[in-house]
This record gives sequence, structure tokens and C-alpha cells, in this order.
Amino acid sequence: MIDSSPRCAVRTRGSSARRAVVAGIVVLLFLLLATLIVRGGRPNSRAAYDEQTYHLPTIRQFQHQWPHIDFSDYASATTPGYHLAIGMGGRALHAGPATLRWIGAAFTISLLATLAIAVGRRAGPGTTIVLCLPIVCSLYVLSSGVWLLPDNAGWWGVLGVLLIALRPRVDRWTYWLGGTAVLALVMVRQIDLWVAAPLCAAAWLGEASPRGAALIEPSRGGVRRLISMLLALVPALAALGYFFQLWHGMAPPQQQRLVGGGNPAAPATALAVIGGFGLFYAGYVWTGMTQNLGRTAGWAVAGAACGALVGVLPCTVYDEVAGRFSGVWNLARHLPYVYGRSPLLVALSIVGGAVVAIWLAALPVRDRIICAVGAVAFLVAQAAGHYAFQRYYEPLVLMAAAVTVVRVKESPVRWASLGPLLLAALLGAITAKTLF
Repeated sequence: MIDSSPRCAVRTRGSSARRAVVAGIVVLLFLLLATLIVRGGRPNSRAAYDEQTYHLPTIRQFQHQWPHIDFSDYASATTPGYHLAIGMGGRALHAGPATLRWIGAAFTISLLATLAIAVGRRAGPGTTIVLCLPIVCSLYVLSSGVWLLPDNAGWWGVLGVLLIALRPRVDRWTYWLGGTAVLALVMVRQIDLWVAAPLCAAAWLGEASPRGAALIEPSRGGVRRLISMLLALVPALAALGYFFQLWHGMAPPQQQRLVGGGNPAAPATALAVIGGFGLFYAGYVWTGMTQNLGRTAGWAVAGAACGALVGVLPCTVYDEVAGRFSGVWNLARHLPYVYGRSPLLVALSIVGGAVVAIWLAALPVRDRIICAVGAVAFLVAQAAGHYAFQRYYEPLVLMAAAVTVVRVKESPVRWASLGPLLLAALLGAITAKTLF
């Protein structure tokens, strides 16, 4: 039977070695799937198109321009960190496209290993593998791991910053590691500046404490820590400022017409993804829900109300020009609309709001506040982009689920692992149908 224990009560001497072994298993699963896709997958997938149209030309451009690289304009809509790293690695090895892809896969390997080790600190080997399986099977994670896409490099940075924010202590490492990680992250994907918000929340709150709500009371120490965190974020802000001035916008000139304008339906899409996936993790919060139904119902109603507003206010009609297509939108387009709203998107957004609220209620107070700030910052940031693509949200939802469910205060029920296993099977089937 799969171990469903949410955390290890005692860390034995061999726990670090076990975590490394579990991380290795997760990485090997990815490498196995990636090899199958490389050998037998479709050569004309969306990821392959993006690689050939945007990212490989950018990598080649930087290689040819070395050492006098011109960042003023290139084919990718993201900041140049990923392409520069791949390009310089490929230049040193005189690598062709196939080798460049394996260099790029190092970011996916790092993402999965970091996730497995982080989850393994609080869960047994079986639970860790089960919680990592959905992200290993995700179409979008696998696509970015097989082809030259910067997505997983960005998600690795997001995961790293969130783990720094969730550390129980706030010390110099919080500032140095947090500031450095955010700088590296915005050099890969500029929209991911939102991760600075949970870092600032962590600095304001200080170290973990059993005092509950008293944690959010303003204090001189909180102000001092917040100022220190903001100072640590100055390099990241300066880097973004440099590119904004260089491009006269938030993307290289040839990409600005494709990414500008914002999309008010993006938060609803993100909540819809959370609503669809979150139900598979119900077993990890079930104990707390049933022990205090009144409190859980209150949180769920409040979250559902917020989800209803997010889902009802924007237009949610399938529209490729408006950036509302692919992923969950492919389901919505086959159903009727009501006053320019998709009942499916609205319903999933309501469920997503309730799921987020229930997850937050199950966490310790400090983790709850940090995660809540991060969730709001993420949704606001996504609304700034033009496209409401499921691939912009799915990896984070799966990572966040794995990281947070092992932090809940109550133990999971025995059947908890069945949910992520079923979700992994579903995502694996979607991946197989899409890529083969």
C-alpha cells in the first residue's frame, strides 16, 4: 500500500539519502517519458512549433552575436536568460539542436528534483512520488522538457522562491537567496516578478509562531524585515527596468503586439484549472474539513464567492484573437454561452475559489498568509498578459498542490493518494493523445 503519511515525524540519519533516491526516481520517470516522446512523438506539436519559430532562432541569434549580444530585439517574448544559458552551453559544446534540447532538459530535471526533495522533507517516499507524478505527466511540463521552451526554467525559479518564502525562519539567507532567485527568475520570464509578493509577506511575518492571528500585527521588526527584503529585490527590479527601457515595453518589439493589452479572463481560467485539479487532492484536507464542518463551510463559501466574481465579470467566450483558446477553452467552446459567459468556466472558477480557500484554511497561519498573498499576486500578474492559456497555470497548480498538502495540520485519509494517481493517469492520457 502506498504510504499516505503527510510528513515524517522523525528525520533519521538516512533521510537525506532517501530523498535523493526518490528525487532520482522522479527524474528517471521524466527521462523515460521524454525519451519515448523524442523517439516516437509527433514532430509537429505546438511545443515543436514554438521552439522552431521563437526560441531556437533566439538561441542561435545570441550564439552568432557572442560576445556582443544585442538584446534590443529577438524572436522570444520573454527576457533572454534561458536562451542565453542554452546558447552559451551549446556554443561551448558545439552542439546541434538535439544536444541543445538535452541541455535545456537540465532545467526540467532541476525542477523535478527540487520538488521531490522539498515534498520529501515532509512526506514519505511513496507519498512524494505520488504527489510528483501529476507534474511529471503534465503535457506542458513534458513539452518544455523535450523541446527548447523556457517554461520549466521559469517554474523552477518560481518553486525555489516559494520554498524560500515558506522557510520557518527569516534571516540573511531569506534576503540573499530570495533576492538572487527573483533576479534569476525575471531574467527568464519577466511576468514572474509576482513571486516577490510572498517573499515580502514572509519577511513581514517573521519566523513561524504559534500565536496565530497575532502574526499579522504591524511591528517595528516587521517593517525592518520588509525594508530589507525590498532592498534585496532592487537588482531584479533594476533588471526589469533596463529591459523595459530597452524595449519600450514589457517584451521585445517584434513580440509586443502579441503579448500586450492584458486579459481579464486569465484569473478565471487559472481558477478553473485549480477547480478541476484541486478535487483530486481532497483526501489530504478531508480530515480537517470533516472535523470542523462549520469553519470549512465558511471558508468554502467565501472562496466560492470570490471565484464567482472572477468568473462572471469578464467575457469568457472562446476567442482566439482575444487570447481565449486551448486547454480548458477547448471544452468551453462546445457548450452554450449565457450573456457572453461560459457556464463551464464560471462553475470551475467558483469551485477553484472554494478549493483555494479550503487549502488555505488547512494550513498553519503563517503558511496560509504567504500562500494567500502568492495566489492573489499570481492571479493579478496573469491578467496582465494577452493569452489565457492553461499552460501558464497548470504547472504551478500541480507544484503548489504537492508543496502545500504536505503542510496541512491534520493527517490525510488512507485513500488520499488515489486522487493524484488518478490525476496523473488523466494527464498522462492527454499527453499521449496530444504528442503521439
